[in-house]
Amino acid sequence: MNLRGCAVVLVVVALALVAATPLVSAQPAPRAHQRGVHALDTSGDHPLTTVASYTGQMDVAVVGVPVDGSASPAGTFNLSGMPTGAAIQAAWVVIIDYSGATDASLTFGGTSVGDAPPTYVDPGYPLEVWRFDVTSLVTGNGAYSFATVGPLQCYGVALVVVFSHTSLPIQQIVINMGAEDLENASSTTSFAGFTLPGAGRLIVFTGADDTSTDVGESLAFNGVTIPGVTFHENLGPVTSLITSSVTVQAGTNTATATTGDDQFGWALAIVAASAEPPIPAASHLGLALLAVAIAAFAVLLLVRRSSAA
Repeated sequence: MNLRGCAVVLVVVALALVAATPLVSAQPAPRAHQRGVHALDTSGDHPLTTVASYTGQMDVAVVGVPVDGSASPAGTFNLSGMPTGAAIQAAWVVIIDYSGATDASLTFGGTSVGDAPPTYVDPGYPLEVWRFDVTSLVTGNGAYSFATVGPLQCYGVALVVVFSHTSLPIQQIVINMGAEDLENASSTTSFAGFTLPGAGRLIVFTGADDTSTDVGESLAFNGVTIPGVTFHENLGPVTSLITSSVTVQAGTNTATATTGDDQFGWALAIVAASAEPPIPAASHLGLALLAVAIAAFAVLLLVRRSSAA
């Protein structure tokens, strides 16, 4: 066989090999992005929803523990700032995980709380968030240990405590939770039922955020961007716990988280605001007292005139 014949045979063999090779659709490789998290379902389609709301002489505290993507995290919540003798209305432990884990267990303060599937899931990567009720195990200020088994790539754990005391002002508190995986997207969560406009506080807890970029990052309340807020692991490695002063309107309020290339999971948002009606202006109060005094004086004159008659 001459060289031309050999070349023809080799071409035929190569074509046969190509034909026998199964076609595989190209899939994007996971990006080397913020400690292993990559985008699959990050369009802002799983907004947080309300799990509880309260009105009374009460307040809310959130203590976060940063976790840098490790499995089965453990640590301690250092809870402080509650008045002595405060009554615990509710308490939860919130866990953010990006591994696809289907079950987790929690031990809190040395007591087993049990095991459960994720409370919320944003499918895709996926993002899982657990909410464990520990109301009966929180007794006041102090250090509360926790240990988990099950989460494989955890990015933050938080303790949320709602408490009441007669020394506290009357407040409305609305607590939203969920699992919202975001990248190059926005998500808006709503807080309904506020009776009075006025000053308030917005608390947000996220996990897997980092400092690689802040392009396009913002947190807005009722459509107004809160100055200076970025999701830059302000609590510690890849975890943020943000508290901002906001102006609450009567009725429904909204919080919107927006991010560019920094992918993270949003698990918690809380709004607390005064529910006490404003004290009447001094001029109005003075007029009311003057009217009462005039009426009393008139009654006294009538009594004296009747006695003289």
